[in-house]
Order: sequence, then C-alpha cells, then structure tokens
Amino acid sequence: MNLDKATELKVGALVSLVLGLIIFMSLQMSEGPGFLSTSKKYWFYVPDASGLIEKSAIKMAGIDIGIIEDLQLKQGMGYVEITVDSDIRLTTTSRIEIRANGILGDKYIEVVQGDLSGADLKNGAQIKEVVDVGSLASLMNEVGKIANSLGSVAKTIEDAATKDNNRETPVARIINNLEIFTQDLAEISNSRKRKIGEIIDDVHTVSSQLGRVFDDPGERGFQAMWSRLSETSDNLNASMRDFREITSTINSGEGTLGKLVHDESTVDNVNETLTEVSNFFGQTTRLTTDIDFHSTYLMEQDQTKNFLSLKIQPGLDRYYEVGIVDDPLGVTETTDTFVSSPPSSPSTDTRTVTTFQDKLKFNLLMAKTFFNLTIKAGIIESAGGVGMEYYLYKNKLKFTLDAYDFEETLVRSSLEYSFFKGLYVVGGFEDILDQQAGTSGYLGAGLYLTNDDLRLLLAGITL
Repeated sequence: MNLDKATELKVGALVSLVLGLIIFMSLQMSEGPGFLSTSKKYWFYVPDASGLIEKSAIKMAGIDIGIIEDLQLKQGMGYVEITVDSDIRLTTTSRIEIRANGILGDKYIEVVQGDLSGADLKNGAQIKEVVDVGSLASLMNEVGKIANSLGSVAKTIEDAATKDNNRETPVARIINNLEIFTQDLAEISNSRKRKIGEIIDDVHTVSSQLGRVFDDPGERGFQAMWSRLSETSDNLNASMRDFREITSTINSGEGTLGKLVHDESTVDNVNETLTEVSNFFGQTTRLTTDIDFHSTYLMEQDQTKNFLSLKIQPGLDRYYEVGIVDDPLGVTETTDTFVSSPPSSPSTDTRTVTTFQDKLKFNLLMAKTFFNLTIKAGIIESAGGVGMEYYLYKNKLKFTLDAYDFEETLVRSSLEYSFFKGLYVVGGFEDILDQQAGTSGYLGAGLYLTNDDLRLLLAGITL
C-alpha cells in the first residue's frame, strides 16, 4: 500500500468517527428518550391544546421524562400522543396535568404517577384523567362567574332596598320584616312610655331598698351579720391553732395517736382519709349563690308581676332555684261539690271558684346544664312544671320556655338581654295557649346579683 492511500484511509476513518460521535451526542442531547433506550407511548384527549408544542418536553416532578410525539385534531378535541422513557412506570391511576409555563400562554405536560399499588398502564394505552390547571383563560372564566354572582347579589339587595313591598326574594322579605318589626317596636314604646317608666321606677325603688338594708346598723342589718361572721372566723382560726398543736404533738410521736401515726399502714389510711376530706371542703368552697329580681308589665291585664328568686349553684353544670312570685291574678282554687237528691229529683253538681289576690306563688326548681342548654324541672308558680333555657351571643341573650300547671297547661316564653353587669331587660308572652286569663305580652327589667357582687357589697359594708 502506498503512502497516499494510507493517508486517505486514515482521514476517512477519522471523519466517520467524528460524524458518528456528533450523531450520538445529538441524540443524547435531544429532549426525547435516547435511541439506545426503549420508550413507551401513551395518548389522551384535551379540550384545548393551545400552548402545547410538538416535540416539547414532558415532565414528572419537574424532571424531563419524554416528549410530545404528535398533536392532532380528532373528534373535535385535541389528540396528544406522548413518548416517555421505558423506566417510568405509569399505572391506571396516573393522570395528566396541563400546566402554565410562564405568563405568555405557553404550557407543558406534567405526568402525575398516581398510586403505585395500582395496575400498570399498558404501552399505547389512553390516559383518561386529564386536568387543566394552568389555563389563564379558565382562570379568567372562573373570575367572570364570580363577578356575575356578585353582580346578581348586588342587584337583589338593590331591588330589596329600593322597591316598595317587594317580596320576590328572601333578602327582600327579610328587609321588609325588619321594617315592620321596627315599626311595631316604635308603636309599643310610644304607647307604653308611662308603663315602662313605672317599671324603671320600681327597679330603682327596689335597689334603693336594698341599699337601705345594706346600710342598716341594727341587728338585722348586714353590718351585724358581718360582725357575727367575723366572730365565727376568729373562732375557726383559734380551732385551727389548736388543731396545729395537736398535729405537732402527733408528729413528734407523743401519745397514742402519735404512735399510731408513725405506723406505716396507719399513716397510709389517714392520708387517704385526709385527701377525701380536702376534696369535700374544696367542693363546698366552690358553692355560689345568686339573687335575681325582675318586674314585668302585663299588657293585656294592665298590671305588674314581680319575681324574686335565690339560685344556689354547687357546680358549673347544675343549680337549684327557690323563688316567690307576686302575680296580680292571684291564686285560684276550684271546688267541685256533688249534692245527692231524692230519687224523684235530679242530683246537682256545683263548682266554686275562689281567687286569692294577695297570696304569693312560689318556685322550687332543680336544673342541669348541657353546654348552652339548661333543662329544669320542679315547682313553677306553685304547680308542677318543666322548662328550658338557651344562651346566645356570649351568654348575654337568654331564651326561656316554661310549661306548668298541666291541668290547664300554661306556657310562658321570654327573651332576656343583659346590657350591663347585673342589669337586664326581658320581654315575652304569658299563657301562650290561652288557657287561663288570656295570652298577654309583657316587658320588664331586672337586677341580677352574683356571688361576687354580694361578696363585694359585704366587703364595702365593713369598710
């Protein structure tokens, strides 16, 4: 072989090697799977293929795993065929998400692998679940729907507020009912100003009388009572000093008790007993006592009804109530008399109804609380009855419903609002079923003194 042919052969081999290397590197740098590796193909439909580019990369967890092989229009929808690396495992729960790639409208395909415990998706199969999460047009469409809804709500409120007697929508009916309710309140307040003023005067009179009782220096006044309580406290302190001396003697091991205490078994038994006693006295110190007085004006009877009650609450979930009621209708007693006559004459039945105007009624109730609901039962206005209380608006608003005297079944409801500590207004209806004196609305006000209020008043008296 001559020298020239050998040189040409070397140059040709070098060119072929470089060309092969360029082709290999080009295939490896392409976005799709390499020519030396196997791949899988899948396809799916999208309603809108705008922004997708053929031969662009598809991703999984932000990493390129294949390319868009083909984009076509089939059956009025976008047909997309993708090629992914064979190492990527897709299951029947895998899905496609069309996501935005910037704000210029470009999109890319994100493959979500799904539940790996599911069956494998075969090569050439359809991916059925496709979600478009990156469409700016779809986002604007949703914003447009929200704007239309807000416009409809604004139009409804405008019609309800401007058109007379418009009851076509619930909002309009609510506004109309509020207007009627405020008019009724205005009429009641204008026609009953004098009576409401009398109620306020009665409350002021009661508070003044309570003040005089608190300031009474006599034996029945609170000052004398507090003095007796102070003496009792001094006696109790002296007893505690004696008790400490006794316990000191016991701790030193002196006497029979001291020897018993130093026995380990006896010490354990005494400790358990003392723990139970401590728990008992701890519960009694949590006992609270409240006083409630309120007066109501009965509109139909044009009279005033007064209530005074004492509430004893040993725990947060229960209480006992004792009270008296000054009812202007009084207490009615009915007597049936049967008179026998000779056979020739028919027998007679007579009924005598006696009303005691000055006789007080009394309440004796026990109650159990479940969250905002309280159930109570016992004696209501000198007759058996049951009732419930429900607290609203941070316990400032209380709805009450009572049923008692089941021979006639008297039902009473009230709504009470506490506008200041210890002061409240109340309104409602008496004899709702019209079984006795007739249904009557009422308005009133009251004074509520808690255990802390009483303690503060007693402390002020001693100063």
